[in-house]
Amino acid sequence: MTDHDRPKRIVLTREMIHAGKSERGGWTRAQLALLGVTWPPMKGWLSALIGTELAEADYLAFLTSRNRRELKQCHKKPLDHAELFSDDPALTERIEAD
Repeated sequence: MTDHDRPKRIVLTREMIHAGKSERGGWTRAQLALLGVTWPPMKGWLSALIGTELAEADYLAFLTSRNRRELKQCHKKPLDHAELFSDDPALTERIEAD
């Protein structure tokens, strides 16, 4: 495996971990699992993580899963497959404007 093939790794900082807090000021069980923290988290879990390496993809998943409400909202509206594959010029203009 070459360096190019290896997943990018990052070193966690306190700020990076705090960036993943939810609107309510905590972390979800799923988020902590991405960081390798068992549930319930033991005292000192955050300090133990500082300076450890984590795959960049896992950190991005940690950040994007911080608010369950946001994730639920994303999944509430079903995809309209007819719109996705439409040749309607008005729809194309609307997509390009976004």
